[in-house]
This record gives sequence, structure tokens and C-alpha cells, in this order.
Amino acid sequence: MKLWTIQTEDAYERLKRTGHLYGDWRRVQKDFKPSYLWLCEQMETRGIPMKGRPPIWAWGKPPDLRSKGYLPAGEKGVRLGIEVPPASVLASNFEAWHCVLNNYYCFGADEDYDKDWSEEESRDSWVNIFDLPHCKRAGYGHYTQFTFPILLADYIKSAKRFGG
Repeated sequence: MKLWTIQTEDAYERLKRTGHLYGDWRRVQKDFKPSYLWLCEQMETRGIPMKGRPPIWAWGKPPDLRSKGYLPAGEKGVRLGIEVPPASVLASNFEAWHCVLNNYYCFGADEDYDKDWSEEESRDSWVNIFDLPHCKRAGYGHYTQFTFPILLADYIKSAKRFGG
């Protein structure tokens, strides 16, 4: 599966040196760790072993390097074009993922936006982020993100440095 990922220059150098790169819990915002743990559970449930690590994130088209927000200001990065085995990838809707990050209910197209959803109902709704047609009907947008457990140097097809 052809994907693109943004990594720091340091991570890219480590990937080239060791041949692999895993997600790093130190780079996950403290407030988002429960959401990342939930995502890891979902990946494990779907047969993608995470081994206690957060996922690597990627996109289905090359991120525009003129945009901001991929890395902290001033940090040098690398946009990698990669080929990842499809069986190790989980696709989700980028905008609906924010329901998980913010502990919100992930609405469907025909649901009552004014209802006071319980915490359990909200959590149960999060699996909707993986149903891309549902997300489109519900108005979450068309941006699909992809997560996988490990980035191998062998996956790299292109590298473009930026920032700094």
C-alpha cells in the first residue's frame, strides 16, 4: 500500500541506521494517551500486533510541505513515500478521529446531535472512525489517515527533507 509519512530528521536517521522505527510514547501528548491506547487496542483486535507501542501515522497522498503543523516549529523533518503491507495498516477518518481524541460521540448522519450521550455510548461510537463511508455520510470529511505498527527502512521509496 503506497502511503506517505512525516518523520523528524532524527527519526529518519535512526530508521536508516537501525532499519526500523516504532512509535514513541514520549512523542504522544499526555492528554491523548488514552485515545492512542484505544487505537492500539483496535489495531490488536484486527490482528495488527502493536507490542505496547503507539502506531506510526501516514496519509494516502503526499502531505503538502508548505502547510504547518506536521512537526513542532523549527524542527527539521522528512516526508517519506513508503510501501507498507496492507494487512498491517488500519485506515480511519482523520476528522472523526478527533471524536476519540476529545472523548466525544462519533455521530452518524441520522443521529440526534443534541442528545446527551453517556460516556459508554460515546466510547462505543468511536469504532465508526473506521467506517469510511459512514464518516463521509456523517459529514466528517474525506481525509483518511493510516496507522501501522512499524516502519521498516525497506518500505521507503522516496524521501524529501523540509523545515528547520
